[in-house]
Amino acid sequence: MKKNLLALFALSAIYSVSAQNTSINDAVIVKVNPNTLFYNGGSVSVTTTTAGGTTEKIINQGNIQVQGGFTNGNTTGKNFVNKYTSDTSYGQLIIKDATTVTGNLTIERSTPNLNNDEYLISLPFKDVLAKDVINSLTGGNFFSGNCSVNTDCGLNKRYQQSLFVWDVAETEYDAVDNNYKIEPQKRYLLNLRNNTPVKTAINTLVGPVKFSGIPNNNTINYSLKSGLKGNAQDFEALTWKDWKSRINNYAESYDSYIGNQTGAKYDNDKLFGKNLHRLANPFTSNLDLSNVNTGSSWITFTTTAGANQSPANAWGALRFRVFKTANDYTIKWNSSNGNTSSGTTTLSAYLQKNGANANYFWTGSPEALLVKPYESFYVDYYAVNSTGNGSRIIDAKVTLTDSQKTFGYDYKTIGLPGNGLYSRNENQSNQNQTLLNNQELKEKGLVTDFDFTQLELYLTKEDQIQGNAAYLLNANFMVTGTATTNQITNAIFFYEEDKDGNPILNAQTLTNSFNNEDYIGKPLRVGFYNLESGKNYRLNLNLYEYSI
Repeated sequence: MKKNLLALFALSAIYSVSAQNTSINDAVIVKVNPNTLFYNGGSVSVTTTTAGGTTEKIINQGNIQVQGGFTNGNTTGKNFVNKYTSDTSYGQLIIKDATTVTGNLTIERSTPNLNNDEYLISLPFKDVLAKDVINSLTGGNFFSGNCSVNTDCGLNKRYQQSLFVWDVAETEYDAVDNNYKIEPQKRYLLNLRNNTPVKTAINTLVGPVKFSGIPNNNTINYSLKSGLKGNAQDFEALTWKDWKSRINNYAESYDSYIGNQTGAKYDNDKLFGKNLHRLANPFTSNLDLSNVNTGSSWITFTTTAGANQSPANAWGALRFRVFKTANDYTIKWNSSNGNTSSGTTTLSAYLQKNGANANYFWTGSPEALLVKPYESFYVDYYAVNSTGNGSRIIDAKVTLTDSQKTFGYDYKTIGLPGNGLYSRNENQSNQNQTLLNNQELKEKGLVTDFDFTQLELYLTKEDQIQGNAAYLLNANFMVTGTATTNQITNAIFFYEEDKDGNPILNAQTLTNSFNNEDYIGKPLRVGFYNLESGKNYRLNLNLYEYSI
């Protein structure tokens, strides 16, 4: 990232109390421009002439880093705004962990499509009631939270509530009542159904949504373990068809959250819907999830080998991926069968292993590993060795610290050169060679020393991405035709093939790997699901070498 020297408007509005601490008087406008870093080695205090004022005074379109504490004399936080211009241009704030933060600020995000029924969002605030954060949208008092947690208050009443929060332990969206305090690591749903009060409030806005609260800067420690009503794990051995129609604390069936998938792939699947954890970016900056190296991983597992196992250590017990939803992700309520559905895409990154020398590396989309403010993500153990692990339900712990906070919009901007397509051939520039030899990126599994190549293939319909991308992976240690029976309901997928090039028609996959020394000059077959006659489709490809 290009780090200009401090570039601010109205520098006269800033005066230094000491060499380490900064006080900003919002009597005039102060602006941090895009691609600009405003670094403060001590604390930042914002003083204000009107404690309840709503006029923007400190406008952050770039990046502000504070090593000490933060406070703001403005009670609404409307005077200090992290601005949102586009998906690749928005203000970020990093405040070091273990410092005192008491002042409010405002964070913008693009206005949600009001055709949505539910809007996925993280809320990176602390020590503040959810109703105060939501009401800060307009400064009014429209929050509805009169349904109690784990209580069936009637579906008509429940679906007029403003906010829901994902409950990992009971696999449901809990009610958010009037006394609920924000937990920044959790995923929330803004309820936009049926002209709810929050939908009406958003409909009155001009420009992006703006929520205010005390920014969370502290380390997050969060335990993950799947369960059903009552935090029970008795569904460990059940197939999807056996438990999807069970009723949760709110008189809803579990398939209303996960989808009423049917057919042999799902009906007999003992893993589907379990260990699928919805999480959130708890910070007011981007979140880097790439480092899962032993000793520094942000997620660890409890397996038969012991507690606090990194994804690399736990490779024999489970396979692990991260995926997040795009900003335009929509959820619509299907009145015919009561299930939610999405017409937009998710972005996935899969952790893989080089069997030859036990290196671990990422495949898939690097964008899945960089989560922006207000964005949420999933962790998913897409394969579990229940025999070796003793159970299909895995205990995990998430720890998000200063190490995961970053201003980088992608891995090219985290102090690194390059344009995204890399090769080790002799004609490569010195910058790309520097990237390919970057030890930090190698340790994170973002760059490999071996001849890994990835083809990303995704389908668009009328220029809208459909479902997940499919990935074709090859290296000289991968095994051709390592197929299991599987049927994919994604818009696009690959068929597995044997070494002679014959398709294994009942083995479909989103991540097809083959050995580039024994599978040469043979076909690679692509499948499609649920295409609509008369629509315009396009295949889109990205090719990566040595690095995603």
